[in-house]
Amino acid sequence: MSPLYQIYSAVTRGRYEGVELYKYTENECVTLLDAIKLFTLNAAYVGFEEGIKGSIEPGKLADIIVLSENSLTISPEGIKDIKVCMMIIDSDVKYSCL
Repeated sequence: MSPLYQIYSAVTRGRYEGVELYKYTENECVTLLDAIKLFTLNAAYVGFEEGIKGSIEPGKLADIIVLSENSLTISPEGIKDIKVCMMIIDSDVKYSCL
């Protein structure tokens, strides 16, 4: 499953699809920044790799994606539609639509 769709799901909990269970899970929504941390800093921590990945810092792996939209300014329902425009792994461009 796409990490962007999972972030969207964590932020909205089905609000925009009209999911019936939303009324029971709306208090489980997380902020966008917390959802992003789940897939970066926290994922590295769970994998015991926080020393080499999970954040952009000198000495850490340069695994970065460039998105078609700014996830911090787009509406929550638009997060799932953001496209990956470029993927850089170990300082090497692995994918680009630019």
